Parts: sequence; structure tokens; C-alpha cells
Amino acid sequence: MTSTSFDIWVFDSSVLIDIQRQMIARSRDELLQQMLDLARAHRLVFPQRVTDELTRHEQKDAVARWAVRAKELVPRHYVPADELVREVLKVAPTLIPTTQVGKSADAHVIAQALAYQRESMFHTVTVVTNDRVDRLPLKSSMTSACKLIGLQQVDLDGILAMMGFVPLWR
Repeated sequence: MTSTSFDIWVFDSSVLIDIQRQMIARSRDELLQQMLDLARAHRLVFPQRVTDELTRHEQKDAVARWAVRAKELVPRHYVPADELVREVLKVAPTLIPTTQVGKSADAHVIAQALAYQRESMFHTVTVVTNDRVDRLPLKSSMTSACKLIGLQQVDLDGILAMMGFVPLWR
């Protein structure tokens, strides 16, 4: 029996929002196409809550439209099991500030990454987020939560380097 190993990247909305805000349109659209290809290959995933965050506003930007399109390709694009989200919040209780309970995707992103990590020893699972700054005592960052839970984490610059993509910034 042959096993194959590949990376699975679980995206947080912070990275996608930064792509929209910081890249010029031509560069952004090229990157989104590459990311769509990764979703098609089952290497880029995100939970339903990320799509919800990106499409919350009436006027949909390019990234929100991309998320709606990509969600059809993302395997098991789902709401993680409540038990797994609770487990994440038990380890990182300040990941979601009390004002964001029921709205924030953070615990759902980490729960989805944790599910993938537990399911297969053949995948490297990495959370992709630009949420790096703790705002304690109110909120811990995704980066800190990933460290507490034992998940790999990379920011936008890191994932772009891994993809070999050189963006044009605004």
C-alpha cells in the first residue's frame, strides 16, 4: 500500500480579507485562481463560518465571490462538530471575545484543522491566518491558539512563499 503526503491549508477569513484589501486587482485575481485550484485539489479548506464572515455584507467583493465559488469545491465544507469547537475553546478560552460569540470563525477554523490533523498521519495541516496579535485579557490570537493546541500556523506572507507567488501590493 502506497501512502501519499500533502499539505492541507485551513484558511481563516483574516488572510482572505487582507488579500482583498492589500493586493492590486490583477495580482489578487491571479492568486484567487491558484487558490481555487488548491481547493479543487482538496488542499485548501475552510469552514462554513469563514464564508459567512466574508459574505455578511450586501456588496460582495472579489474575495467574497471567490469564497462562494470555492465552497462548492472544498471537501467537507462544514460546520465543525460542536464538541470539537468546545474543545478548542477549552484550551483557548479567549479565542472568541464575548461580543463575537456566534459570529467569529476562529474556533471553527482551528476545529476543522484539528479534525484533519487527527484523521490522517499522512497530511501536514496548517492554519493560515494573519491574526497574530493577542489582545489580552479580551482576545487571544489565532497564532497563540494554534500554539496551545499544537497546530502549525502560517501567515499570508508565509503561504505566498510556499506557493511561490509574488503579489503586487497596493
